[in-house]
Amino acid sequence: MDKELKQFGDDLIASIQEAKTGTYAASHSPATITKRMRGRPALEAKRPVLNMRIDAEVLDAIKSNGRGWQTKLNQFLRSQAEQLKRL
Repeated sequence: MDKELKQFGDDLIASIQEAKTGTYAASHSPATITKRMRGRPALEAKRPVLNMRIDAEVLDAIKSNGRGWQTKLNQFLRSQAEQLKRL
């Protein structure tokens, strides 16, 4: 018998034993599956979504800075908002 085929058979038998005893099922229960969420972790304070219209040239200029343009724009707007509060 081929070495890989024997290993496959051994792994298959081990998986069947785990399924029979519930070992595998315990580590992959619906509670643990829903606990592992995909994607970026949620922020503590969610930011509101804003839809606004701006000139295409302005948007192109902002996006020309490359990746992270939305974060950079948010930082810029935050700094402007802080300056307005000082007035």
